[in-house]
Amino acid sequence: MSNAEALDFTDAAQEARHRAAVFQQVGALVNRLDDLATKTVSKKIQVEDRWVKDLRQYHGRYEANVETDLRDNKKSRLFINETRSKTHAWEARLSDMLFPTDDDNWGIKPTPVPELMGAADLIKPGGDDSDRLAELMKLAKAKAKSMRAEIKDQLTEAQYNLKCRQLIHDSCKLGAGVMKGPVVDSRTRRKYQQVVDRDDYGQPRLDVEGAPVRVWQLVEVHDPRPVWERTDPWNYFPDMSARTVDEAEFHFERHRYTKKQLRKLARKTGFDKDSIRAILEGSPREQIPSYLSKLRDITATGQEGMEGKYHVWEYHGPIEAEELRAIANAQLNGRTQDDILHDLEDIDPLEEQEAVVWFCEGRLLKYGPPLLETGDPVYSVFSFEADDTNIFGFGVPFLMRDSQDAMNAAWRMTMDNAGLSVGPQIVVNRELVEPMNGLWDLEPRKLWAKTKNLPYPTTAFEAYHIDSRQAELANIIQMAQSFADDETNMPLIAQGELGSAPRQTAQGMSMLMNSVNVVFRRAVKTFDDEITVPNIRRAYDWNMAFSPKEIIKGDFEVDARGSSVLLVRELQAQNLMTMALQFSSHPVLGPLTNVPGMYRKLVQAHMLPADELVKSDIDLEIEAQKRAKEPPPPDPEMLKLEAQMNIETMKGENAIKLETMKQESAMISLAEKRNMTLEQLQAKLQVGREKNESDERKSEAANQSSERKLAAEITVAERHPNQQSGGSV
Repeated sequence: MSNAEALDFTDAAQEARHRAAVFQQVGALVNRLDDLATKTVSKKIQVEDRWVKDLRQYHGRYEANVETDLRDNKKSRLFINETRSKTHAWEARLSDMLFPTDDDNWGIKPTPVPELMGAADLIKPGGDDSDRLAELMKLAKAKAKSMRAEIKDQLTEAQYNLKCRQLIHDSCKLGAGVMKGPVVDSRTRRKYQQVVDRDDYGQPRLDVEGAPVRVWQLVEVHDPRPVWERTDPWNYFPDMSARTVDEAEFHFERHRYTKKQLRKLARKTGFDKDSIRAILEGSPREQIPSYLSKLRDITATGQEGMEGKYHVWEYHGPIEAEELRAIANAQLNGRTQDDILHDLEDIDPLEEQEAVVWFCEGRLLKYGPPLLETGDPVYSVFSFEADDTNIFGFGVPFLMRDSQDAMNAAWRMTMDNAGLSVGPQIVVNRELVEPMNGLWDLEPRKLWAKTKNLPYPTTAFEAYHIDSRQAELANIIQMAQSFADDETNMPLIAQGELGSAPRQTAQGMSMLMNSVNVVFRRAVKTFDDEITVPNIRRAYDWNMAFSPKEIIKGDFEVDARGSSVLLVRELQAQNLMTMALQFSSHPVLGPLTNVPGMYRKLVQAHMLPADELVKSDIDLEIEAQKRAKEPPPPDPEMLKLEAQMNIETMKGENAIKLETMKQESAMISLAEKRNMTLEQLQAKLQVGREKNESDERKSEAANQSSERKLAAEITVAERHPNQQSGGSV
C-alpha cells in the first residue's frame, strides 16, 4: 500500500468515525424527544378518555357496559340525542357570527402614531406638525389597506374560513380546536415568461435587425406562501402542565403517514431524503393509537385499514446547544466543519435554542429554526369552555352530560312503563283450565279446556293493570331539557324555536335576541383572543419579514371585529337607518359621519352584498375628480334673472303675434266692406307702400342735396374769413 493510499484510508476511517459519532449524538436527541413525546401522550390519556365519552354521547351511544346491562335485562336502549342538536346549534351559531358572508371578522389598522419606512421621502416638506401627521396617517391607512388585501388573499388561498369552521366543530364537540400557521407551503406554480430562443447549439437566434429573438416559455417557479392547517386535537400534544398556549414550553404533533405520503414528504425542502429512504426500506412499527379503535367502535366503522402507517413526529420547542451542534454537524450541506463551528461559537451551552424537529422511528428527518423571529408558537387553541388545569377545555357534550343522562333514563323508563301498562297482566289458574293447543300464550279466540268445577267465585283468569306514569316521566324529560339549555347557554329561542312564550312584537323579539347574544358575544371574544388575533398577527409578521412588496410594510395592529356582527340584524338595521336620516345631514355631526361606510353597514345589516350594491371608494374618488374638472354651477340669482328675461321676451313675442293677428283681421274686414278680395286689398296696400317708400327716398335725396350745399358754403367761408358774403350762412 502506498503512502497516498494509506492517507486516503486514514481520512476515510476518520470521516466514518466522525459520522458515527455525529449519528450517535443525533440519535440521542431523537431518543430524548421520542421519550418526551411518549410521556406527553401518557399525560393526555385522561383528556382523551373524556373525549371518547363525549363522542359516545354525541353519536347517541351508551357506554359498552351500560349497553350490555340493558340488553341482558331486556330494557329499553333508546337514546334522546339532545347533545347532537345542541352541539350543532352552537357550531352553526358561532360559524354564522364569526364568518358572515358579507364581512370579515378582522381588520388591519395603523397604530395611533405609525412608523413607516421611507415616509420622510413621501410626505411633502413644509407645513406644521398636524399637517405632517395627517399625511403620515393617510399614507399609513393606504398601506394598512394593502396589507389587509394581501393577508385576505393569502387566507383565501389557504381556505382559512373553512378550516376555522372545522376548528369550531372540534371545539364544540370535544372542547378544543387547534389551528396551525402560518407554515410555508413550498409548492411550485407554473407561469409563462419571456426567454431568449436558442438553436440546437445553444446560440441565441437573431432577428433581421440582429436582436435576440425572445419567446414565451412555460416554467415552474418556487412560490412560498403562508398556509394555515386545522390540526386534529387527537394528534396534538402540548406541554400538559401549561394552561395556555403561550405558557407551553413545547408542542408535539403526530402525523400518521403512508408510504406514499412519506415519499411526498421527501420532495419537500429541508427533509433528509436518505433518512426517509432508510425508513421506507423497513416496515412501520405497529403503533395504532388506542383512541382510534374506540372511535371506530363508536361509529361502527370496523378496525380495518389502521395498520401500515408511519408515526412521524413534529416537535416545536427548545433544544440544547450541544444538540444543536450535533444537528448542524449532521447537516453539512456542502459546508465545512470549520464553517459550522464558527457559526456556533457564540452559543452558550447553558442556553436553549428554539427549533423545529421532524423525526420518525429514531431518525432525524428535518431540523430548522422557527419560522418567525418573534418566537410566537405556530399553534393556537380555541377552548369552548376553558379548563384551569390544561390547554384543552370542555365541550358541549361534557357540559350537558348529567342532563343527557337524566333524559335518557326518563325516556327508557317511559318506554318500559309503556310496554308494561299497555296491556293487563293475566293470572291463569292451571288447576281450572288448560290450553287446547298445549301453549300457555294468550292468543285471540283461543280455546281453553275446563278441568275442575269449583264453587263460585273462583275464576280461571284474572287481569291486573299496571299504572301508566308517562305524564310524570314527561315532566322529568322536560326539566332535563330545561337544565340542558341552562348548562349549555343555548335556549330554544337561539336555536330558531320560539318555545312556549313567543314575543308578539318585532321589537320585543329583537330585544330578547340581543339579550341572548350576550352569551354568544363572550364566546366570540374568546375566539378573537385565542384564534383571530394570534393568527392574523402572525400573518402580518410573516409578510413584514418575507414579502417583497414594500407597499404593504408598516406599523399596524390587528383589529378583531368578531363581536361587532352580533347585534340582531333587524335592530342593527333600524339603528343605522335612524343614524343615516338624522345625522348624515346634520350641520355639526354630518361632517363627522362616514356616510358611505354607514350605508355599506346598512346594506350588510339587510343581508345583502354591499360590494355589488354600493360604489367602492375608488369609484367615489373617480366621480369626485370628474366633478372637480367640471365648470362651477351658475349663480342662482343669474338663473333667476335669465328666467325673468325669457319671460319678458316671450311676452313681447306674444304681443307682436297678437298685433299681427289684429291687423290681419282688420284687413279682412276692410276687404269685405269694399267688396274686394284679400289679395286685391294686399296689392293696393303694396302700391301705397311703394309710393310712400318713393316719396321717402325723394325727400331723403333732397335733404342730402341741401346738406351738401350747406357744407360747401361753410368750406368757402372757412377759406376766406375776411370776405364779406352777400348772404348769411
